[in-house]
Amino acid sequence: MHFFPLETGPFLNNEGSGLYPLQSACNHSCVPNAEATFPYNNFTLVMEAIKEILPGEEIIVCYLDECNRNRSRHSRMKLLRENYLFSCTCPKCESQMCDEDVTSENDTDMD
Repeated sequence: MHFFPLETGPFLNNEGSGLYPLQSACNHSCVPNAEATFPYNNFTLVMEAIKEILPGEEIIVCYLDECNRNRSRHSRMKLLRENYLFSCTCPKCESQMCDEDVTSENDTDMD
């Protein structure tokens, strides 16, 4: 079982961590169909669909926070390799594979 730190929404600036076994079993995509939320302002994590999820379809989340999710493919791949030890092959990354593989304008500090 994988336990990855979760970065999500307004909780990025809060200190603390938790292990959520079901959420931790979700794989990554830069185009997720679900996200973790904390609607009760406590330790209760709720997985919320952000797109229609068909029966039998995998529930996927983005391991990157919202700012990093919108960076260039190069920058997303760099973050995922450094923090999660894999290269993303999601539909978004695959479709951008032929694009010029450069760092996002705001990512100069990442290289």
